[in-house]
Amino acid sequence: MGYTHYWNNQTVHNQNFTHDEMVQLKKVLNHWHGQKIICFECDEVLLPYDLTNTVIRFNGLSDDGHETFYFDLTDGSNQPVSWFCKTNRKPYDQCVCEILILLREFLGWRLEVTSDGDMFGDHPKWFDLEWKPAWVRLKEEGFVITWADPLAEKKDEETEEEKTFKVAAQWMMGAEIETTANTLGEAIAKVEDIGECVPQDGFYIDDSFEVNQQITEDLNEKD
Repeated sequence: MGYTHYWNNQTVHNQNFTHDEMVQLKKVLNHWHGQKIICFECDEVLLPYDLTNTVIRFNGLSDDGHETFYFDLTDGSNQPVSWFCKTNRKPYDQCVCEILILLREFLGWRLEVTSDGDMFGDHPKWFDLEWKPAWVRLKEEGFVITWADPLAEKKDEETEEEKTFKVAAQWMMGAEIETTANTLGEAIAKVEDIGECVPQDGFYIDDSFEVNQQITEDLNEKD
């Protein structure tokens, strides 16, 4: 069939892209249109891409185009709608990847995206050639993507082991002490004379917890 991306959209009837979403989509599309990579259709190169508050449509330029990328936010009226776009890895493929990453961010669980390519770096050799450029450019441009981060460094469990540290913490405790006396003043004096006989059943005094930085550093000094 050729190199293809797929998505299943559990659409919401009459939903529109928000203003912020439109700004982000337009930023991506303007970039690739400015690079002369995308247009409305490969045989209508003088027309720019199509972006409304519910629809995204574009293709590659002339011979660098293939199948049209078309996404309709409202098509289906609450019924799952499956679409695909075969790009054959032509230059506009990166724009398709970037738009799908943003759409997944906007729609969350309502949009399932799959691909013939490696989206998440499971096979780095192919990831570097396929989806990685899209993730890298979006990250460099400051787009916030929360649903996945395949560029994040993965911890090497064989070489990186957590260390044990000692942290000196201190806090204040209070207690209600019952005593017998003739007057309240006498009772207070008797309790003050208790000295180091600290009651065992006390209560924590709010906001008294703190870490002693100096003692902590001394505790963890290397021999």
